[in-house]
Amino acid sequence: MLDHFVETEGDPEVIKFSGGEPTIHPDLMEMIQAAKDRGIRQVMINTNGVRIARDGKFLDELARQNPVIYLQFDGLRTETYVAIRGENLLELKLKALDRLAEKGMDAVLVAAIERGVNTDEVGANLKFELEHPAVRGVVFQPVTHVGRHMDFDPMERVTIPGVIHGIVDQSDGQFVLEDFVPVPCCFPTCQVNSYAFVDGDKTVPLPRMLDIDNTSTTSPTGHCLSPPIPRTCRRPWKASGQPRRWLARKRRPTSSNAPADRAWSWNMSWDT
Repeated sequence: MLDHFVETEGDPEVIKFSGGEPTIHPDLMEMIQAAKDRGIRQVMINTNGVRIARDGKFLDELARQNPVIYLQFDGLRTETYVAIRGENLLELKLKALDRLAEKGMDAVLVAAIERGVNTDEVGANLKFELEHPAVRGVVFQPVTHVGRHMDFDPMERVTIPGVIHGIVDQSDGQFVLEDFVPVPCCFPTCQVNSYAFVDGDKTVPLPRMLDIDNTSTTSPTGHCLSPPIPRTCRRPWKASGQPRRWLARKRRPTSSNAPADRAWSWNMSWDT
């Protein structure tokens, strides 16, 4: 499968192992290494974080491979997890995230956004995520009601513009609508991205610093910032038809007195 992926993509930058729950697969470490051996520069693991929180030996092995952790993280309230996941997982999520920070690993937090559950929480989530040392990005995904999901009114579903307005309204002026850029992948309203530079407690969205129209490139897989910051942003990529974005980060300083400048990204998409 990996050989075919490399053959069809040409020079794939990223692959994500998902599931189910990939951390319970007995060959996960070998799969990560196989991807690296084929020159895939970034490997992501899509996980609920349970094993990361509970299994120290597994986390040691994972840290040696050092994939990016795409962590299910719906909010900061116990009732959010009870409503969406059926049980209170907040403490477990926080423990997993802190253990990733201890290992120096990077995480992207992924929140399923459901009306009446956590739409009022996106601002608090973003503030927490900007401050946590392990977090390098966040994805807000409006819930898609399919299959065995509870009954719903399609006119009441959360939309990407709704999430963006929630961030703006709940961030005390830190973000404005113009900080978010549609990604010209399959359709301009199916995914919206932004990038930010974080220096201590100062956060500067990059669209305020750059002329996006003149510093962006469009390809069949999406949108990416171009030079003069080629080492900060990697080219867009896709796997199984699912475009994703990742902004390369500066490593966290080893000294507590060192500057904590880092690049940071988030997006809103319809993916579930």
